[in-house]
Amino acid sequence: MERKSTKDRTFISFDWAMKRLLKRKDSHVILEGFLSELFRQEVKITEILDPESLAEHAN
Repeated sequence: MERKSTKDRTFISFDWAMKRLLKRKDSHVILEGFLSELFRQEVKITEILDPESLAEHAN
């Protein structure tokens, strides 16, 4: 886990948090909401590619 402490605060890297969030399929609703607010338009996740299967689908 990539945590860095500075005095009384603990920081978690964005990359680690997204990987952790995407491991659970029921968390995709949270990610949709986050991305919708970030981009200020509705985002709907239809498919999330597994990193291990990406090697098989080079295109």
